[in-house]
Amino acid sequence: MTEAEFRARSARALRARDYRELVALCRTMRKQRSDFADAWFLESVAAEAGRNLSAAIRLVDEALRLAGDNAEYLVQKSRYHAAVNQLGAAGESAERALRLGVQDPLLLDTLGVVFTRRGEYEQAAALHQRAVDAAPGHAQFHFNLAAARQFLGEDGAAREHYERVIALQPSNARAYWALSELGKDANDDRHEAPMKALAEKTESDRDGLYLAHALARIDEGRGDYETALRRLVEAKARRRKALDYSFARDRTLFASIREHFASAQHCEPIQDPDADPISGPLFIVGLPRTGTTLVERILSSHSHVASLGEIQDLPIALKRLSGVAGREVLTPEVIGATAGVSDLPLAETYVESVRQRRGDLQQGARYLIDKTPMNALLLGFIFRCLPAARVILVRRDAMDAGLSNFRQLFALDYSYYNYSYDLADTGHYVAEFERLSEHWASLLGSRLFTLRYEDLVRDPEPQIRAMLAYLDLDWEASCLRFHDNRSAVATPSNVQVRRPLYTSAIGRWRRYGDLLEPMRAAIAGS
Repeated sequence: MTEAEFRARSARALRARDYRELVALCRTMRKQRSDFADAWFLESVAAEAGRNLSAAIRLVDEALRLAGDNAEYLVQKSRYHAAVNQLGAAGESAERALRLGVQDPLLLDTLGVVFTRRGEYEQAAALHQRAVDAAPGHAQFHFNLAAARQFLGEDGAAREHYERVIALQPSNARAYWALSELGKDANDDRHEAPMKALAEKTESDRDGLYLAHALARIDEGRGDYETALRRLVEAKARRRKALDYSFARDRTLFASIREHFASAQHCEPIQDPDADPISGPLFIVGLPRTGTTLVERILSSHSHVASLGEIQDLPIALKRLSGVAGREVLTPEVIGATAGVSDLPLAETYVESVRQRRGDLQQGARYLIDKTPMNALLLGFIFRCLPAARVILVRRDAMDAGLSNFRQLFALDYSYYNYSYDLADTGHYVAEFERLSEHWASLLGSRLFTLRYEDLVRDPEPQIRAMLAYLDLDWEASCLRFHDNRSAVATPSNVQVRRPLYTSAIGRWRRYGDLLEPMRAAIAGS
């Protein structure tokens, strides 16, 4: 096979997503020329498509051994590393690619995604802007730039680029939804008619969800809560069916956690707190949509506190140490394989992962926030393996929390949130989470700081002072002015936390009346 034949046939295989054919072509070519770098690189692409990231990294490394100044190889290598949370290696490859003078807009956009994963939002936005400048007619580049601007609080610029996506792709359901998230407090119905037309004909359960959430926002703005909720129930039922989800799996996970951390003794440190390899880890945890981002913004407004945002480093580290196979990160099997290990090196693994993130945040900060709500499931591991950690658990009225979870469209490929596609499932999940929160409170006592969302928004200063006292930090008035904090926010609350505190979300569930009965019954009966 000639080089020209290989390139033509591999290009066809890529377009057809025929990765088996692509692998065969690459291996045939390497038998003829073992030093043909593209054959190694394209097989890495096939390995990634098959979710074998370790093989993808090994293959692209071989391609780079043969052609170390190939920017495309470096960009893909950085993306592979980011996908497995190896953010230090991802950053190194990305920086090498940039030093080579990357100009291709697709490569620039990909690098922007990598820097977003690393929490370097300014750099990500700059790269996405370069991609848009080079290819202004590419809708996905505009979408990624809009998201980066939104994380940075530049809502006007974000809106401009989401609108541009819609102009380029009028059927882009996700862009309509993203616009609605920006306008949570404004009843913008300019796109209502095209969204309704698109919703009627779409066969995609994903697009149906995006459109239902955007349209429900308009319904709620008009005070038509019944139509809004019915719209969400219908669209979410389609998604739930596609996932074949059952709450029984999550129920088993909660039961496994309580079983393996059944007493205070099971949460005792496995090492001397003074030997903790990281000073001041601060975990802010709770059910999603209960105010964890708000607490993060308040505390990160203090001069001695910085935040890494929502990161998956702890559950990913636990999964790796468990040796349990499969795509799901947190399962009963993972808990069972790690909970009783007396020398579990979770602290070292977690700390090394955190150190690969933004070094400028970590310099001089007494506390570094990990604000991943679902770390609430791992408090037993945190207090066993990171005994110097501080943990703030945020709790909220169960019905308000359940409604807010159901109304939120979480990342569609995160199995953590599969409960949120059904009112009863959401209610069961909230009830189990409440039960686990009570369990942790009874085991951990004063080691755990519990905060009620309602208390915080109604009378913030005493609650903030109490949190700072728990952290042995002096009072700083900047914590009351958290909405002036200009650092990036990459969570669904990025719009709300840039505003002063408000109490209008308390008791919101009452607006929906009997429509929430499946959730209420599940919460009451679990």
